[in-house]
Amino acid sequence: MPIMDGFEMTQTIREEEIKTCLERTPIIAVTANALHGELAKCLASGMDDYIPKPVEIGVLESKIIRFFRL
Repeated sequence: MPIMDGFEMTQTIREEEIKTCLERTPIIAVTANALHGELAKCLASGMDDYIPKPVEIGVLESKIIRFFRL
C-alpha cells in the first residue's frame, strides 16, 4: 500500500475503534507472504485472520461467513 502497510492500517483502525467506541471490524489479511509465523504476526498486529495467496475461494468464503455471520 502506498502510504502504510496492512499492519499499520490495522493498528490505526483498532485505535479509531477504541477512541470512538465502534464495534470491532473483522480484518483478514490476504498476502503472498506465506512464511512460517505470518499468522502470528498478523494476529499480534490486531488482525483477525490470515489467508495466503493464491486465495482459495472456499477458504475465503468460510472466513467471510465466520466473521460476518452471513
